[in-house]
Amino acid sequence: MWARSLVWFIRRSWEKRLPFKGLMQSLLGILCGGAVLYAVVEAGKLLFGKQKLTLPPGTRIVIADGKVSIDQEEWLWLTCFTGRQIASPFRR
Repeated sequence: MWARSLVWFIRRSWEKRLPFKGLMQSLLGILCGGAVLYAVVEAGKLLFGKQKLTLPPGTRIVIADGKVSIDQEEWLWLTCFTGRQIASPFRR
C-alpha cells in the first residue's frame, strides 16, 4: 500500500512543477545509490564469503596509532586490508 502511494507521489512530482522537485529527485537518487551499494556488498558476501575471527572471551582488541593489537600481537592498520602477508594473522 505504501509503495503504491510512493510511486504515485514520485510520478506526480515528475509530471508537475513542484517546489521540491529537485529535493525529491535527490532523495530518490540517494535511495537508489544506497540500494545499489547494499546489493554489491551483499553479493560480495555471497560470492566470496565472510572472514570470521573467533577469539576467546576476554581478548583485548586495541586500534590506536595506526595499529591493530589483538592481545600481544600487533599489525599496521593500513596493511590489514591489502596483501596476503598480514591477512594470515587474522585467520586463526
